[in-house]
Amino acid sequence: MTGTLPLDLEVKEIDAYNNTTYEYSPIYTVQSDVEIFITGGLVNTTATADSQLKIYLKEDNKIIATGFDDNGNNDDLSLTITVPNLSIKAGSTYKLDFLYTEGDNASPSTARIDTGSYWRATVENLAAQSTYYLDPAVYTQQNFPGNINEFSEYNSLLNNVYSNRVSSKYFDVDYNSDALTPTNFEPIISQSALYAQIQDSNYDPKSAFFELRYSGTKYTSQNYNVFTEGDAQKEPPIDYYTDWFAYYDWIGGSDPQYPGGGNFHITQLVNGTTGEIITLDTANNNLGLVESIFRQGDTPTQIITALSSSSTGSTLDLEIETGGALYQTILEHTSTPSPIDPSFTALYGTSNTSPVFVGFFANAGSNILMDTGSIYKPFLYPLITGSDPNLGEVRVVNGDGLTFYNKTTGQISDEIIPYQDTLLPLHKNDFIRFGDLGSSSSSSLDGSFEALGLYRIKEINIAATASDSSSLEITPALNADTTAVTTWGFGTTNQTCRIFRRIPNETFVITKQLPANREAGLLVPQNFNPDLDPLTVARGAGII
Repeated sequence: MTGTLPLDLEVKEIDAYNNTTYEYSPIYTVQSDVEIFITGGLVNTTATADSQLKIYLKEDNKIIATGFDDNGNNDDLSLTITVPNLSIKAGSTYKLDFLYTEGDNASPSTARIDTGSYWRATVENLAAQSTYYLDPAVYTQQNFPGNINEFSEYNSLLNNVYSNRVSSKYFDVDYNSDALTPTNFEPIISQSALYAQIQDSNYDPKSAFFELRYSGTKYTSQNYNVFTEGDAQKEPPIDYYTDWFAYYDWIGGSDPQYPGGGNFHITQLVNGTTGEIITLDTANNNLGLVESIFRQGDTPTQIITALSSSSTGSTLDLEIETGGALYQTILEHTSTPSPIDPSFTALYGTSNTSPVFVGFFANAGSNILMDTGSIYKPFLYPLITGSDPNLGEVRVVNGDGLTFYNKTTGQISDEIIPYQDTLLPLHKNDFIRFGDLGSSSSSSLDGSFEALGLYRIKEINIAATASDSSSLEITPALNADTTAVTTWGFGTTNQTCRIFRRIPNETFVITKQLPANREAGLLVPQNFNPDLDPLTVARGAGII
């Protein structure tokens, strides 16, 4: 005897189940653990022994699971078919067929089966949200008959159930009881673990989701706040305004380090929105703020304020070279001395003798400056170490053609200077500028910032002993080529050079131009908030 078992449904309105053919055709595809419970009574009307009842779960008439009861006599029927991790496919047909046999002969057997069969799907972490299983009345309404029996045509969301999309390749990793090893490690290794509730496209490097969240989005422009021809978009991608501006009390020239430039001495920062006033000093506690307000290449506005009247004037053609710093000479060779060779002497701590060092570079390569040539004693060693292995620390230096900056006097001098009052030793990133003895603005040492070549010290190579040659590896500071160092020769009579350093100092801003009017006033950054008036703010704060 064969046939199809009906399912005892509580919700007959579900369209996916046919109450006549007892077939189930889901609308949606879902992955789930399926349990089928068959209960009822078996009444055998002809056979008395050797009978068997088999139940088949079929998908499109193909058997995918089997259950059986080998006691075919009159008895109570209770049978369970469990199918873990079953993919229920949209559009496929599922049904329960049975086969009742007496011995090896199925045809003469007669019996009656009273069933109370039903489906139940457990879906904790497959195709439905993990919280559904907490409510025993809620199952996956999309695919299975359940106990949701409240409907309302006026509230379409009443008792709706939503399931998350399940990955086809990423497994759920369970660390709920072990922070190091997942409790479902073995199922993961055997690839039988439950799949995670994530979208595969979230981790596809070509997807917009991945690009936006993991690769990021890059916006670029040539300037802040304004569109510049060549930008990818017509609006500036970075709109940033600052509420800060500075008050300065004097302007000095930045010669000879930055020829033709100006040193603005700023004493206060003022916030146009909050009214906060910050007093600046050489402790440099606000250095980062000053550097972020006055950036290299920006074009600030200088506002002249006459303290005795309300008249003002402004300068608009300024460009910042650097903010929050000064350029200061360490040593220089600017002219041909007598005797011709530029030299200096160094007095060591344990010696009364003063070795004479001739200071010119004998080039050994386009980017290497060697410190000795011919018969001259290497001069870089005391300048980069401040000592001699045999004679001790350098106490004083005395220039003759090669002169040094004195921090105490603020002057460049050829007089005897205590070593600790100089800016020695030389550091990486110190500037070296070369020039000639002429008056041309393009080639003389201090005719321009670049002159015949402006470089930075990239590496300092210290010799093993004071008698051996040391060297400086240099790199262009602007757009120059290091080969320019060799184009005009390395003789003692024409090699003028200046070695200087950018020294952080929050009270200075260097501009590439020296303003004609150098009275006290306000220095307003390029990206100052256009909704604020610095003059009004300064007057309200009592600064001017």
